[in-house]
Amino acid sequence: MKRTIVFFVALACTAFTSVKAAMADTTVLLDAVEVSGKLSSGPSQVAKTTFQATRLFNEQLNVLKDVSVMVPNLYLPDYGSRMTSATYVRGLGARMDQPVLGLLVDGLPVFNKNVFDGRVGDLVGITVLRGPQSTLFGRNTMGGVISLQTLSPRNYQGTRVRLGYANAQTLDAQVSHYSQLDALHYLSVSGYGGRSDGLFTNTYDNRSCDAYVEGGGRFRLERVEAKKEWVNNFSFSWLDQTGYPYRQWDNSQLAPIRYNEVANYRRLALNEGFTAAWQLDDHRLTSATTYQFTSDRMRLDQDFTAFDYFTILQGQQDHLLNEDITLVSGRRSQWEKLTGLNLFLRHLTTTAPVTFKRYGIEQLILANANRGLQQSMPGAEIQISDSSFVLASDFIQPSLGAALYHQSTFKRGDWVFTAGMRLDMELAHLQYANASALHYRFTMTMPNYKRLETAMDGNETLAFLEWLPSLAATWFPSPSLHVSASISKGFKAGGFNTQLFSDILKNELTGDLMSDLGVYVDGVGASYDVADVVTYKPEHSWNYELKVEAKPLKGWSLTATTFYIDCTDQQLTVFPDGQNTGRMMTNAGRTRSLGAELETAYTHDLRTWRLSYGHTDARFVRYNNGLTDYAGQRIPFAPQNTLHLAVDQSLPVMTGWLDGVNLHLGYGGCGPIWWTEENDVKQDFYGLLDASVSMTRQRLTLQLWGKNLTNADYNTFYFVSMGHAFLQKGKPLQAGLTLKWRFDAQP
Repeated sequence: MKRTIVFFVALACTAFTSVKAAMADTTVLLDAVEVSGKLSSGPSQVAKTTFQATRLFNEQLNVLKDVSVMVPNLYLPDYGSRMTSATYVRGLGARMDQPVLGLLVDGLPVFNKNVFDGRVGDLVGITVLRGPQSTLFGRNTMGGVISLQTLSPRNYQGTRVRLGYANAQTLDAQVSHYSQLDALHYLSVSGYGGRSDGLFTNTYDNRSCDAYVEGGGRFRLERVEAKKEWVNNFSFSWLDQTGYPYRQWDNSQLAPIRYNEVANYRRLALNEGFTAAWQLDDHRLTSATTYQFTSDRMRLDQDFTAFDYFTILQGQQDHLLNEDITLVSGRRSQWEKLTGLNLFLRHLTTTAPVTFKRYGIEQLILANANRGLQQSMPGAEIQISDSSFVLASDFIQPSLGAALYHQSTFKRGDWVFTAGMRLDMELAHLQYANASALHYRFTMTMPNYKRLETAMDGNETLAFLEWLPSLAATWFPSPSLHVSASISKGFKAGGFNTQLFSDILKNELTGDLMSDLGVYVDGVGASYDVADVVTYKPEHSWNYELKVEAKPLKGWSLTATTFYIDCTDQQLTVFPDGQNTGRMMTNAGRTRSLGAELETAYTHDLRTWRLSYGHTDARFVRYNNGLTDYAGQRIPFAPQNTLHLAVDQSLPVMTGWLDGVNLHLGYGGCGPIWWTEENDVKQDFYGLLDASVSMTRQRLTLQLWGKNLTNADYNTFYFVSMGHAFLQKGKPLQAGLTLKWRFDAQP
């Protein structure tokens, strides 16, 4: 490890870079954003961070999670499977179900949070908007919007090849071709693949906990005419990943990863998006149609121990159809207007059988039942003959929604005023079917075993009607100084606690068993109030923000933001007490979050310095779960501080075999992070050092890179299962190299 650190430090001290070495895609226009017509409307009035192509390459930003903590108060932890795409921003966030951030790829929304942690090839830009974007983008954007932009064949023609290698036998490859077919049509086709042996090992069977194989491709066809254009995007991806690197943590002792059941996660995702735009004098009409299909399968040793308690096999199929129509007018006048209509239809099916093994039957059902039984009937015992049995859970979740929205931007002298309003209507339905069966006998009265069946069927419906206003004003006293203030309402949809049904059914089964015997023991087999726990309410917030943008000196940019968020019914992921495993969403009565953000960059003599810092103080104002009052406690999983420092240097290298060298050195960290509502377990502030050196020869670039060069020890996740606490350690030192070729088309 020390040799690796010395190697990168030596390169950092001696490397020279060149502007000439910058790749051709650094000048790519973000046409997909313009086609959507939304992000370009009043961007100076919201907190915004952008990443261009060169920075994406230098800092090895290949997936969404890589931008975590680079953006102030943005935290995208890396834990669990790729299915678990937790998002936190400014004290708001969630680990399951509805996201707090919206995701766009080439202007098209991605609804399913399960695919947030996916690879997007040939990224040329990332834009992160913080604060509620509900007026333009609707549900689940109360924390902001992340927009990913890919390379367009209109801006580049040629072939690009990328090969990569890193420790843990990590390999990746990508080939992309961009061409102009004729005067009107442009085409791009790309494909990628990758694999890794993983960085963590399950000591029970010496198998990897995070190995993966993945692949995918993208097809893009564009037609451009004088006053109309359309873009068709089709992409697919698949992933096969082992899991999961969870370590038991008891009495401040962290045990090795050790669970006995094979765990894995598999995903297939298909995305088809068609965007058409017409220029009608001073009006621009855009239609964006999206179809998305996701198929998931997760196999999990749900107790994460070496004991045979139980396992879960969860499969999902998600179909989504979304239509968004916008009309923009007045871009050449003092009054710019954007009006839109959004419609979506979604159908999600889930199958999640939980298989109880013999040890789990004895410890989780019989031990509890017989302990209470023998208090009133000494010597009596319930026995179960099954070596295993299944708690079957099936869910069908259709939903549909519609929204009307409008935003107007007025320009008057040194001022720009923006006002918007959105009406969101949504109907969500849950149809559930749960069943189980086992064979039992009561030793005092039953000579033979009897079959016991338990079933739970039902329906639940949620309906939402939301008004989402926003107001903003920006003052331009000089070209180098902008001051903005905004007020906006955020909305995050409610939903259903499907993951809790295994515990509900287990308790129902135990209760039916006791009822069948005519024995009633206090606290054993107590039924859940299904109607009460199966749903959780929507989350609402009011966001107040003040932002200053300045350019004090040539090459120096500075943005400072303060915010206050008043949130009602904030959604929290909690764990039921006792020997249960299901996670459930609940609502805290009221929370508040206040903080500040700073972003600054300075470029001089081909060297760029960057600093971003975010501070969030997020606390419960009113939250009592019936046992504990958490008022004044910090909200779990939301880092109090995020910090990122980076320097990039470039200078020509006049040699016969090398055109330029590019150096990057960065440091990012966050914390403290409280893991529980009680604030009794936390991760202290930690920092990670990364570096890269890129050498360019004509159209060939070789990059050497490293992450977590000091091999810092930190944790990214905490949870409770079966009454035991578990932690996931962050990734150790990683190092590798990337090779890129460009074969530009002839002019």
